[in-house]
Amino acid sequence: MAEAEVVERFPATVQVVGAPEPVINQHYKRVTLAQLRQHKKVKQQMANGLDVAYMGERPDQKRRWPYIWFQHDQIKIAMMGDNSSRYFANLHPFGFGPTQQWVDAENQFLTELRVLPAKGSDTDSSEACELELEPEKEANCPQLEEVHRAELREQGFTVVGPTAAFRCAVLDALRLANMLLGAAVNWSLGNFSAPWADKLLASNSEGCHNLRVRLNDEASAPFAKVLSFILPLAEELMQEPVEVPNCCQLASLPPDGAPTSDWTSQGDQTTTYHVDGRGQLKNNIALIVGVALTPPERSSSSWGAFVCHPGSHRNARLHQQYTDQYEGRVEPMDLGSPHMVPLGQADLLVAHPLLAHRRSQNWSCSWRHWVYYRLRPRSAQQNPSWQDGVLEDPLGILPGLATGRDGAGKPSELGSSRKKRRRKQAAARSGRERQEFGRRRKALGWMFDVHSASWFQECLLYCAMVNCLALHATCGCEI
Repeated sequence: MAEAEVVERFPATVQVVGAPEPVINQHYKRVTLAQLRQHKKVKQQMANGLDVAYMGERPDQKRRWPYIWFQHDQIKIAMMGDNSSRYFANLHPFGFGPTQQWVDAENQFLTELRVLPAKGSDTDSSEACELELEPEKEANCPQLEEVHRAELREQGFTVVGPTAAFRCAVLDALRLANMLLGAAVNWSLGNFSAPWADKLLASNSEGCHNLRVRLNDEASAPFAKVLSFILPLAEELMQEPVEVPNCCQLASLPPDGAPTSDWTSQGDQTTTYHVDGRGQLKNNIALIVGVALTPPERSSSSWGAFVCHPGSHRNARLHQQYTDQYEGRVEPMDLGSPHMVPLGQADLLVAHPLLAHRRSQNWSCSWRHWVYYRLRPRSAQQNPSWQDGVLEDPLGILPGLATGRDGAGKPSELGSSRKKRRRKQAAARSGRERQEFGRRRKALGWMFDVHSASWFQECLLYCAMVNCLALHATCGCEI
């Protein structure tokens, strides 16, 4: 197997979670099969194995290390000293795929067991993308107002409404999401008839709730297009150009419960939360932007919504203990009652990277689809310490939150140029409207002296004229 293929399919470090035996749940480092066989306690013959394996970082009480190896179309987890492997799953074309179903030696299904690329692995989604993506025209993009900045400062999140052009792009992205899920179902049935989908899904996908989709492929153009509408908003908050990420996250959630559950009367029952970064709060993210691809179910009180704890991005006590909390060394901090964020289709969720959040259960009759983009400034590529002060000053990574001004109190070049452009556009529109209003008023031959009328009557007349203009603009006739 070529070195490039090994790096692509098998990240340098992986993490096993959800195994029944605690010693299995740890980090594993990539080695060659020959290196693994050098250990005297490895008793398996491992015939026809791929020339790649993983060694655990710590042994059990009997000094036996767990390891992962690959044979034909299977991935296996074993312990040194055993003659056979303990857990098995079908190998996805990209190594660790979204449809892996693990079983033990007695063919019992293990619903919680997962093998995930560890933070800092070769396929980390925070890597820069080779795609050159031009931001969409600002007039077509969702607009950030002062009320949104205030909510993002205080609550750690805000919801921005879509434009008509953005809605169209979201529908294209929803179509691609459904096509990817269809391909994943076919994979689980042994049908690999969608090679374009194979290329899109990165190896650090964890299931349908966390499909990592590469953005540098032609087939992922709908997701890249959605991002082009988001870039102007993100640049306004970061006050500098934004790096195009390698991947986005497609978060799809099927209905919860059993097929015979009384789902119409159920509500969200989960209580956990997390902060992005797998326990590392310097998570290499400056902004999380989520897009609701599907509308909420009106008949359900819990439809797989974004649930968060407002203000937790500024909770210093939580930040101090979160790594220990994530690794199970301390009890999770009680953050009080969470807030379920209602979003319509194509609404934009903009969140601080330190916001504690989760998804609610989906007690509806439909799938719920989101796409998430985790963004950072382009300058972070050359500045490894760009996020060093985030715990002391969580808002420092988003200088545009200060009402469009930089940290020194001067109007930023990026923010001020956009404001000037908006004012010019508004002035031009206003001038054209006044000219058109005068022309149409004269053409209609109003028997009314506007200049002698009261200001209230003049306003009424102006409103009537605007409606008249809109009406005739649709039919195209001449007045």
